[in-house]
Amino acid sequence: MMPIVTVFGSGRLGEEEPLYRDAMRLGQLLGEAGLGIATGGYGGIMEAVLRGAAPYPVRRIGVVATALSARRVNPYVDELLEVHGYLERLQKLIDVGAAYVVFPGGTGTLLELFAVWALRERQLLPDKPLICLGAAWHKFVQDMSESFPEIAPVGALIHVSSTPEQAVDYLRQTLLGAGLTGGASRTSELPSKRQRRDG
Repeated sequence: MMPIVTVFGSGRLGEEEPLYRDAMRLGQLLGEAGLGIATGGYGGIMEAVLRGAAPYPVRRIGVVATALSARRVNPYVDELLEVHGYLERLQKLIDVGAAYVVFPGGTGTLLELFAVWALRERQLLPDKPLICLGAAWHKFVQDMSESFPEIAPVGALIHVSSTPEQAVDYLRQTLLGAGLTGGASRTSELPSKRQRRDG
């Protein structure tokens, strides 16, 4: 079965932003590796990573909440999972992921990071890698570790990658190296319709 990588990040970035381009590159690399992607289904990072993966025959999942009905689902989602509430959406994104990649973002992204971080610390997600992608995370993670010594050693819970290439190399080692299947060829054929499922 194709492993799914859940990607978290800001929904407010435009395609002219460097982080948007990094997310597109991540999507491309995940597609090449045969790794499916789940996101929150809206714009910004969520759009960019699915856009990058669009030419590849991998799953592109968007998890959206009816409580956020004013927000537009991005056109690169080919499997749409609908739940009711904001926190239910986060739980679904955690549940479907075999690994997590977190881009810099706002309070919503921090909530997603800390939720996964806390679950890993409590050994409730012991085999699911957590990657913070971007140079900005190095100081953040270091400061958290130094300021809150009661937190378990951060290096055992979070892997910080500066580039999409580093992040996917780590995922190849931890997911595909663990015997999960992967590898995909680029294709010009995209799914003709979305699959809607209830959460």
